[in-house]
Amino acid sequence: MTWTRKPKRRRALWVGLSGLKPNGWTTEKSKRPSRSRSASPARARQLRQYAIQRVRFLKRNPRCAVYPRKRATQIHHQRGRMAGLLLDERYWKAVSAAGHDKIHRNLEWARRHGLLAPAGTWNNYERAVAHLETTKKTKVKVGR
Repeated sequence: MTWTRKPKRRRALWVGLSGLKPNGWTTEKSKRPSRSRSASPARARQLRQYAIQRVRFLKRNPRCAVYPRKRATQIHHQRGRMAGLLLDERYWKAVSAAGHDKIHRNLEWARRHGLLAPAGTWNNYERAVAHLETTKKTKVKVGR
């Protein structure tokens, strides 16, 4: 028994002709749709820096802030991730997946335990810093 090769399929006639396509004549070459950027160059730099800081932070904080017996695998951003808040480690909490889920399912509980920003300060860097300054002043007065 001898094997024979299948004959190659011939290309469609219109492939070789310029300007002729199956749906009619076209005068310009078809362009691939351009992909829009998922992040601006500045945000992309921030995200690269965040990836480095995240690994270091999880090494320094190996236990979950919600369930201390579990290993932390994620970072919860207490006050959001906009602008300067993404890289501000003062507002980071190392949490497990279950702990992160609990925080976002029980917002009032999370606020009572200091795991979530007070209402009105989420993703607002100026308010977050202002709130931090007022709590520092309050703590100093109480200590004296």
